[in-house]
Amino acid sequence: CADPSELKDFSEEINLMKEIEYHKNIVNLIGCSTIRKPLCLIVEYMEHGDLLNFLRKRRTKFCAFYTDRKSSVNFMYTQGYQQSLKTTTIKAGDSSLGVIHNGIPSEDIGIITPDDLLRFAWQVASGMEFLSYSKLVHRDLAARNILVGSGKTVKISDFGLTRKINDELNYMSKKKRRLPVKWMSIEAIYHQLFTSFSDVWAYGVVLFEIITLGGTPYPAISNRELLSLLKSGYRMEKPENCSETMYDIMLQCWNEDPLKRPTFTTLREYFDEVMSQGGCYLNFEFNENAAPLFLPLETDNDEDNITEDEIFQYQVKSIEEIKKLRGESILPLNDRYTSIKIN
Repeated sequence: CADPSELKDFSEEINLMKEIEYHKNIVNLIGCSTIRKPLCLIVEYMEHGDLLNFLRKRRTKFCAFYTDRKSSVNFMYTQGYQQSLKTTTIKAGDSSLGVIHNGIPSEDIGIITPDDLLRFAWQVASGMEFLSYSKLVHRDLAARNILVGSGKTVKISDFGLTRKINDELNYMSKKKRRLPVKWMSIEAIYHQLFTSFSDVWAYGVVLFEIITLGGTPYPAISNRELLSLLKSGYRMEKPENCSETMYDIMLQCWNEDPLKRPTFTTLREYFDEVMSQGGCYLNFEFNENAAPLFLPLETDNDEDNITEDEIFQYQVKSIEEIKKLRGESILPLNDRYTSIKIN
């Protein structure tokens, strides 16, 4: 039986979803029942489940189906370092993609292509752009909270942590709860400040999950270790199957200064251009020896979970106040992590 606080949270989620208008990349409300217990929320049915497991289950098919047996480099993470593995290269703009291979159309839901991965990134950016325009901050954007439906349509779901932002375009959390630290921005972790820009940070992690076909972010680093590493300027290394251009986008999303991160409109427009032009953005064959990168969620343990009261030393009201606390401006990270203009 749910306790009163859980019922209150669920009721708030229902009320919030009532306010969200229809969008093709948002899981939409079908109906609800709040007159008597148990409360009931009915949303769109997404038959293929969450994006994280969707990618992981199709990883082997992806690698076996789209290979030309040319040598390249793959990657795995072990204690924060990369090790080389044999792989093959695939171009997202390859003219052979999208046609029938060995009698199997690429539209088959059991097969995913590099183009599909780019479309996933575009769809998530489009859905988040809509939430941003609606003055909503999601606060828990991750591949596990993105659902896959027919036609490889992806929709953002799980609005349990989503909140309306105030006139200063930020939301200040005041509740204890377990935190998805590896998807959270620096200002959200340390200053309890959530904005569309903190959602952009999480989007950068989602890009990592998509590009690595369900890879685990920071797999060899605990939540507690990550806090100090992020403050010191550490960011995830570039997956070897990811182009420099795509990695630059991820780094922009992880800029320490929230105002130097791209907006979701910019990100959506970027992937519009990428998909229209084609090109070599991703290259794949995931060796099974790379399994440490694909840690199951069950490996998380309670000792490593962090709650808000452990890390929020004080609250701030705006991004500008964060800058004042640090000095006149936010100190830039080294050149590799500074903002890079998206053309």
